[in-house]
Amino acid sequence: MRNALALGALLALAAGATASAADSWQISGALARACQISFDCADGDQCRSLTLDDRVTVQNTATVTWQCNYAIEAATMDFSSENQGLLVNPDDDLGLPYLATYTGGQNSGFAGRSLVTHVITNPTPDTPNVDVSGSIQLMLQARTQPLFAGRYSDRITVTITPEAP
Repeated sequence: MRNALALGALLALAAGATASAADSWQISGALARACQISFDCADGDQCRSLTLDDRVTVQNTATVTWQCNYAIEAATMDFSSENQGLLVNPDDDLGLPYLATYTGGQNSGFAGRSLVTHVITNPTPDTPNVDVSGSIQLMLQARTQPLFAGRYSDRITVTITPEAP
């Protein structure tokens, strides 16, 4: 009986006393650096409608827009040509050379460059997730031989890659 009373008193004391415990943990996640790029041909035909006999006027082709999800540190933009800076006609072995310009801001632009080899720029985004746009412009170069009838074409590729932190 004594044991029962002692146990009851102990339970009564325990029931009146409160004890709390807490624990916490930190949560986090990481988002990798990323950049996006797109192009627009304005009226839908601007990318395909060069005036081949005009070797004086700079001709706009596409508007290229890019953005990165970070700021301050550089990215790498790579401009390349499928035909190494030539507009090619399957019936003409010589092709028609051109110089390219990109009018983009934040250190992404360049002027009057041949795409015989890749043109590399190192843009520095000012603000995360804000579009930066510029035009790809071509200046057709003179050649001594006359052009052949038919379509002259090339494919320009622009790639943007974030620099590692």
